[in-house]
Amino acid sequence: MAKFTQETLDRVRQRADLCEVVGAYVGLKAAGGQYRGLSPFNPEKTPSFYVLPQKGIFKCFSSGEGGDVFAFIQKMENMNFQESVEHLAQRFSIPLEYEKGSAGPSVEQRSLRRALEQLHVEAVGFFHKEFLQQKIIQDYWQNERGFRLETAKAFQIGFAPVQPTVLAAYLKQKGFNSQELGQSGLFYTKDTDPHYFKCRFRGRLMIPIADAQGRVIAFTGRQTTLTPKEDPTFEAKYINSAETPIFKKGQVLFGLQEAKKGLLPGGKSIWPLIMVEGQLDALRLWECGIATAVAPQGTAVTPEQLLLIKRYTNEFVCFLDGDTAGQKAALRLLPLALEAGLEPRFLTLPQGSDPDAWLRAHGTEGFAAYLKEASSPIAFATQAYLTVDALSSATRRQTGLEALYAVIALIPSAIWQQSALEEVARGTRLPLEPLEVDFKRFFSVFSKRRNTLKMASEPPSYKRGRSQEKTTELLTNPEFELLFVFLHHEDLAQRIAQAVDPQWVRQDRLWGVLLKKLLSAQRQGLWQGPQSLEALGLEDSEKQHIYTLLAQEGSHLKDHVYEAIRALFVQYCKLRLQEINLAIEKEDPTRLDLLNALQKERVMLRSCIQNPTQFIETCLVS
Repeated sequence: MAKFTQETLDRVRQRADLCEVVGAYVGLKAAGGQYRGLSPFNPEKTPSFYVLPQKGIFKCFSSGEGGDVFAFIQKMENMNFQESVEHLAQRFSIPLEYEKGSAGPSVEQRSLRRALEQLHVEAVGFFHKEFLQQKIIQDYWQNERGFRLETAKAFQIGFAPVQPTVLAAYLKQKGFNSQELGQSGLFYTKDTDPHYFKCRFRGRLMIPIADAQGRVIAFTGRQTTLTPKEDPTFEAKYINSAETPIFKKGQVLFGLQEAKKGLLPGGKSIWPLIMVEGQLDALRLWECGIATAVAPQGTAVTPEQLLLIKRYTNEFVCFLDGDTAGQKAALRLLPLALEAGLEPRFLTLPQGSDPDAWLRAHGTEGFAAYLKEASSPIAFATQAYLTVDALSSATRRQTGLEALYAVIALIPSAIWQQSALEEVARGTRLPLEPLEVDFKRFFSVFSKRRNTLKMASEPPSYKRGRSQEKTTELLTNPEFELLFVFLHHEDLAQRIAQAVDPQWVRQDRLWGVLLKKLLSAQRQGLWQGPQSLEALGLEDSEKQHIYTLLAQEGSHLKDHVYEAIRALFVQYCKLRLQEINLAIEKEDPTRLDLLNALQKERVMLRSCIQNPTQFIETCLVS
C-alpha cells in the first residue's frame, strides 16, 4: 500500500478544518472554545459530542470514540486510514504525495474504495449518456412516469444498455481492473472465469444512489419494456447494486445528500424530512419543490438509517404506500424510531395508492394541506392495533393493548410515556387509570425481559494483563498527572521527558504504559502534539484513552508537575526497596558480594525516599 509523506498528512490536516468536516454530519453549537453536538454514533438527547479545534480532535463521551479528522472520517464512512486521507484530499483539492516519489500509487496500490468511487463516477456518466441517446427511455420517463427531463439531468438518471458486456468494456477502457469490476456490485461474475462481467441492470432505468456526502456508491434499476425476459431478475420491478465495500443498503438513505441541506442549522427548508418507500417517490416530492425526501433501499428501515436521520433532525414524516405492506413497514419502523429518540408522524394513503401517484394528482398545495393531518406515533399505533373490531372483544383488545404498550415502553421519556397513555385513552375512550396500572405491570415485565436479552447478547468481559483505570479518575497517581500535563502543555512535554527516567514508570497501570510510550516518542523526536498519535503505533484502546484526556479540563495540574515527578520517583524507590528486602531475605548468606551490593542499594533507596529532591533532575524549575 502506498504511504503518504508526512508533509501531505500535515497539509490535509491543516486544510481539512475539523469543524467543517464534522459539521457535514453533526449540528454543532459553539460552547466557549469548543463545539458541541449530538453524538453521530449513538442515539441521545443530551449532547455528549465535542470538537476541540485548537487541539484538532473530537471526543464523543457517549460512545467513547475520539480522534483527529482522519479518525472521524474513518468512523463515519467505514474507511481505513489511507481511504480517509484520499477522501479528504479529494474534497479539499489537495494533491497527494507518496514516499519514494510523488507520482502516486500504482493501480495495485490505490485503495479499492477509492477505485470503486471513481468507477461509479464513470458509470454514472455512461448510463446518463445512454439515457440521453434513447428516445424510448426518455418517453418512458416523461410520458409514462410524468417526470421532467430537467429532473433526469439533475439526478443523472441513466439507462443500462441491453448488451451484457458493453459497460464492462467501457470501464476497462477507463483503466479499471478485473478486481475492481468484480467488487463494484454492477456485474454478474463467475469464479471460474475472471474475465466474465455481465451487467446486472440490462435494459433498466438507472437511478444513482449517493451517500450523505453526495458520492454515488450504487444504483437502483427500474424494469422497462427493454429489460430482457431471459434476465435472471426480469420479474423484479426494482433491483439494487450488490453490496460492496462502499455500499451497504441498510446504511444509506436515497436523497439524504439533498435533504440535509434544508435540515442542517441555517437551512431554509419549510418542509420536514419526508420518508417515502421508493426513489421515484422521493424524486416526485423533489419535483413538487419538497427537497427533504428520503427513501430506504427497498428494505425495512434499519437503526443505522434512523441514526442518519437523527444527525439532522429529531422529527420526520412517514409517507408510505397505502397498502398492507406499507402499513406493516410503518409499524416496523415505529418502535425503532422511538427507541432512537425520534418522533415520526404518519400520513396514511388510501388503499392501493402510493406517494408518486397521489402527488401527481394533488400536487404541492394538496400535500401541504394533507401534511397537517399527519398522525402522531401513538395515534397511528392506536389506530393500527386497537381497531373497532379489536375493541369489541376483550381478548383482542388486550392483545392490541399489549402491542401498544410495547411501543410506548420504548419511549425514552417518562413524561412522554404518560402523554402517550393519555392519548390512547382519548382515542379509544378507555379509562386512563386502568390503562396506567396495566401499563405499569407490563412495563415491569418488559424491562426485565429486555435487560435479560441485552445481557445475553453482550460479549463476555475479559481482563487484560494490566488494570484499566477509568479516565475520569483525576489526581489518582503521578503517572496520570504527568501524562495529562504532557498532553495539554507542549512547552512542558520535552522537559518532562528529560526529567523522568523511564524505569520509574510503573507498567502495571494504563497511565504508566501510555506515559512511557509518549516519553519515548518525545525523546526520539516523534512527538509533535496530538496530531502525532496516529503515527505512534498505539493500540486503538490506548488512543481512545488519550483522546479522552485531551478533551478534559485540568490546567491546574500544570502547577504540580515537579511534585508529580518527585512522587513518581519516591513511588519507584519504595517499590524497588520492597524488591531489595525480599531479595536479601531469599539470598544465599554465603554470597557476600551480592548481599553487600543489595544492602548498599537499600541504604541509597532509603536516602532517596527521605530526600528525593537531590536525586532527581531540576530542569522543570525555571
